[in-house]
Amino acid sequence: MKQINGVIGIQIEVTDWTLKYKLSQNRDDEDYVRIIEELYKTNKLMDTMLADEMRKLRGV
Repeated sequence: MKQINGVIGIQIEVTDWTLKYKLSQNRDDEDYVRIIEELYKTNKLMDTMLADEMRKLRGV
């Protein structure tokens, strides 16, 4: 219980943020294309939008 006295809270105001893309960039082209194809097969809007963005970023 001694440690509970050492617990403090802080508040941080976020003033800026940066977006980073991961999107399977460590995959070879064959795997990357397969991932995009599978995303399109779901027929879900967000998956299709993600696949479109991946295609643009990698140029495949």
